[in-house]
This record gives sequence, C-alpha cells and structure tokens, in this order.
Amino acid sequence: MVTRLERDRLVERAVDPADRRSFLVRLTPDGRARLYAARVTHNAVIRAQFTARLNEDQLQELAGVWDTLLR
Repeated sequence: MVTRLERDRLVERAVDPADRRSFLVRLTPDGRARLYAARVTHNAVIRAQFTARLNEDQLQELAGVWDTLLR
C-alpha cells in the first residue's frame, strides 16, 4: 500500500534516524490535498451511517466518550 502511495507521490519515505532498519512515512503536499478533499465525502458517510441514526441524548453521550478517549 505504501509503495503505491509513494508511486502516486502522495507519501514519501525516510529512514528512521532512531532505527535505521525502518522507515517513517509522511504525506506530501499532494497527499495532504487529497486527504483534505476526501474529508467532505468521508464526513457525509459518517453522518449518514452513524450520527444521523442517534438522537440528541445519544449524540451527547457519544461526544462525552470521545472526549474521554482523546484526553
């Protein structure tokens, strides 16, 4: 997968200075742009498949769970 993304110039690999046996992968500017563009579709799918099915109380509970997990 990374090889294909690298071939498409969406990511670039660099040797990990802390462990020269492995690589670090980072998004290129084109990769960042593609990820940003995909966000709109991704968010619409999440809303349609998940959050649109929850009532207000359930949404508040979900928000609380995410707050706890992301701390």
